[in-house]
Amino acid sequence: KNCVMILSSDPGECLIGMNEAIDRFRRDDILRGAIGNSLISQQFMKEKRLHLMVSESAEGEGAMTLEIAVDWFNGLDIPPIRHLPKRIITLKDVDNYFPAQW
Repeated sequence: KNCVMILSSDPGECLIGMNEAIDRFRRDDILRGAIGNSLISQQFMKEKRLHLMVSESAEGEGAMTLEIAVDWFNGLDIPPIRHLPKRIITLKDVDNYFPAQW
């Protein structure tokens, strides 16, 4: 079976607009996702109007930047690219991410 998923690049206004359009056209067959974890995306998930979201921690981003700077000042090799860890949040575990960072 074919599946359609739309990912919102912003869990704020963009996600609200995406859900309004899907609801307006009664397309409950479309899976919905958000890149980011906010109060808005958590509420949509609890309403079953969002199927997954990616957790990107603002604190983790800041900590990683500081860690890289400390490593550099200590003469350690710094990789040219370092990715933030990402977690996929679903309805099953959304309660573990309350309260939202923003």
